[in-house]
Amino acid sequence: MKYHPYQAKLFWLLIFFSLTFSTFAQSQKLFSYRNCSLLPITDSVGGALGNKVYESVETYLKRSGWCSYKSHSALLNVFARYRQNLRNHLLDSKVMKLVAEKLGTGTNIRIHLWQEPKGVNVSVEVIGSDGEEIVFSERSFVAEDSPPMLFETIKNWLEVYEASIPYDGLVIGVVGEQVTFDIRRGKKINIGQGFQIKKLIQKRKHPLLKKVVAIETKPIAKGKVFNVDHNQSLGQIKLYQDEVAVRVGDFVTLEKFVPNNVFDDRGRKSLTNTFGKLGVASLTLDIDSVTANIKKGTKRTIGGNIFGASAKGELWVTRNYFVLGEFSRRTGNLSKSKGDVEADPASSVNTNFKVSGGYKYLPLGFFYGPQIDLYAGYGINNISLEESSEDGFSDLSFSGFLFGFGGNVPILPQFRAFGRVEIIPFPTVEEEAGIYSNSAGNASSMLIEFGVNFWFNQSLILVGGFEMSSNLAKYSERVTEFNYKENVIKLGVAFNF
Repeated sequence: MKYHPYQAKLFWLLIFFSLTFSTFAQSQKLFSYRNCSLLPITDSVGGALGNKVYESVETYLKRSGWCSYKSHSALLNVFARYRQNLRNHLLDSKVMKLVAEKLGTGTNIRIHLWQEPKGVNVSVEVIGSDGEEIVFSERSFVAEDSPPMLFETIKNWLEVYEASIPYDGLVIGVVGEQVTFDIRRGKKINIGQGFQIKKLIQKRKHPLLKKVVAIETKPIAKGKVFNVDHNQSLGQIKLYQDEVAVRVGDFVTLEKFVPNNVFDDRGRKSLTNTFGKLGVASLTLDIDSVTANIKKGTKRTIGGNIFGASAKGELWVTRNYFVLGEFSRRTGNLSKSKGDVEADPASSVNTNFKVSGGYKYLPLGFFYGPQIDLYAGYGINNISLEESSEDGFSDLSFSGFLFGFGGNVPILPQFRAFGRVEIIPFPTVEEEAGIYSNSAGNASSMLIEFGVNFWFNQSLILVGGFEMSSNLAKYSERVTEFNYKENVIKLGVAFNF
């Protein structure tokens, strides 16, 4: 069948729409040689041989440690429709580039088998993310058409290719002297293990074949690993070997691990890090500026400073899912600010309790970049004012299901800014003294918090924050509105555990 250009255009469109929904997630990833996918294996006998070998090669790649494998399952129907001209399509650099971009793979493995009277020729090519660069290319002749023999030949060539990859991982984040880098799934890595960062100088390619024949690099820094999370590691640079800045995309190679050669930042020998694996707990001292507005005919306002403390714990079920618990209590006296207030001063006690669970989105991994939290749970805000039926002061509680959005982001070495917005959209308001003759017809409870964390070391964090909250209830009789506003300065510490 003749190969027409319009078929190639349609082929690209089908690939594009088949993978549209994965674009955002993959856009955050670097094109690493260690992120690979296997293209359909083509042959000269209508797929009868290639399909049998494909299953064995794909199983090997999924189980191997050197390749973070991405399946082409979303494209199988597209490839099937172009079976007769598939080889020509897979040789098209534009198709290869589009597949790499949508799957987030640094390389695509292209294999072709063609039979001869006395055996089978095997071609193995590893194509770079630009669709044109040939990272690896070899051919062999197998003196029989046995799928197991063909698989062993292909496997041997892929192992040769793996040994030629010039890095164990790539730098994916830099904050001062801290670097985050990805690590291949099968690579064992230890806390305290040394690593070296190298800068790519150039790739030498064959002038005619476009095949990469050599990759030149230059060492620029050395460091130690001090935390590991799934397929990422966090390291501290200890020595700069060149006056060149470390950048995202630089190569990382791991050194041989020597257990007795682990040092912390002060140069003393230390054990492997056991902190930061389960969660974080914080305790802050609070200075709370309170304003309470009560409308009972005229507007009456009391205000002042009350003092207390807040405790908060975040338990990580996984790096992405967490459970959150909070408790705070503040007390003091409030004085008249506006209107005819009989009780002056009036005591105030504010107690809050919340429990929730949520999802932590990590676009650049757990250690580097923003951490975006979405969570939901249940909260109770108890506001106790010295009871006065004349003024309209009473004990109220705002409770209900809460929803929150927040997160944190690095701003300077060892500093992270954090913030959150939290709301109880339809709170239940309860008042036990009976001063308010009917239930609240309209109520709201909202909190906004922001601040900065300073990472003193791996386990201790200094916390400074500012919190604003409002609890509002409106009525139709006697007392027509109650609004309790807080502006809280928080200073304290947090511990990784």
